[in-house]
Amino acid sequence: MADLQFPIEKQNRIFRQLLKAGDFSSCDFIVFGGDLNSSFVKQDMLNGLFTILSNSGGNSIPAVVARGNHELTGPHPELFNEFFANPENQTYWIFRYGKAAFLNFDSFSMYPQRERAGFEIGREFMAEQADYLKQALASSKWNGAARRFVISHSAPYSRDDTQEMCEMTRKLTDPYFAGKNPRSQLDLWLGAHTHRYTRGIPGKAEITAQEPHKSVTFTGENYTFPVVTNAGPETGKSDKSSVFRVDVQPDRFTVNALSPNGECIEKIVYFNDGRVQEITALPRY
Repeated sequence: MADLQFPIEKQNRIFRQLLKAGDFSSCDFIVFGGDLNSSFVKQDMLNGLFTILSNSGGNSIPAVVARGNHELTGPHPELFNEFFANPENQTYWIFRYGKAAFLNFDSFSMYPQRERAGFEIGREFMAEQADYLKQALASSKWNGAARRFVISHSAPYSRDDTQEMCEMTRKLTDPYFAGKNPRSQLDLWLGAHTHRYTRGIPGKAEITAQEPHKSVTFTGENYTFPVVTNAGPETGKSDKSSVFRVDVQPDRFTVNALSPNGECIEKIVYFNDGRVQEITALPRY
């Protein structure tokens, strides 16, 4: 789940609903895709989401946290690494879970707003991450996996490309994942950031969405993997949110997108042989 920038009481209520909707207690691990709060406030995060997570069984279920642009605001952005970086103090890394490999990609923002002053180091940071990707995506840890997933706040396609973050994401990851015959095959990109649930269709100039989509600057025409994007707060629709549950079997994996009340937004099955079964699907735009 991602984009939980609600007022604290509402956030806590919706978070509990999303944990229930995704049947969190039966999961192997939980993924936070960035923007857990409107700004990075240490006590709000610890006393809110992570206390609820702990009380819901999170003491024994690992959590993976990707950084969003709102993790760069507020009084404590420098503490993100202290809480969520890996042992090498990196906020990006590849890990294996069984036969699946996951790239936790950091969509570090270079937004020029004043409240982010002091954290506008995007170019240097992205150069370091680019060096890491060059080595990690050539490793047996990644290439020896049966399936490969990306966890990221941003995504290379399936949204209106008015955010510099998406352009930076493409610059770093397109050399590996773009094209009809990419250097590295990817099965699924779990994204966020736009606050609108969408599913990008690989090889197609269209997406599925809960509401009509007028414009998508970059579509899946030049990509072989789907992108699913979490819903989030919208003006006048402040309760909008979603959670993804991904269930894996030897010959397939299933993506369930669920609303806080447990209603199925989409349920899509991706088979190893390339077939896609849309059990529940939204209109395409």
